[in-house]
Amino acid sequence: MPRAKKSTEIAFDYPKANEMISSAHYAFRLQTRLAGNVDISINGGPWTPCRPAVGYWWFDWAPDGKARGKAVGRLLSENGRIFQTPARSFRGSTPPAAARARQASRRAASSRK
Repeated sequence: MPRAKKSTEIAFDYPKANEMISSAHYAFRLQTRLAGNVDISINGGPWTPCRPAVGYWWFDWAPDGKARGKAVGRLLSENGRIFQTPARSFRGSTPPAAARARQASRRAASSRK
């Protein structure tokens, strides 16, 4: 596979640099004007395909806990070239899934009283 080039051919719209992600669901948004497929890697993890919709590339993500992270996007163009974004830093501040479930259960119980 050819070596990836850091490029302006693909870019993150969201998250913004050092954005605080504080929801239980987040959608990364990337843009490119070239034809091909877009993948994302979060915190050095495996490359995962993004989905195209309304002229952008999206990756749905469920953060779990407090964290600082970095995401990198890459474009595998139709002509075989690979373009890569610089790493995009972000911060997370969401309760872990178990804590969110307990909070929802408590809210439901208190609303029945």
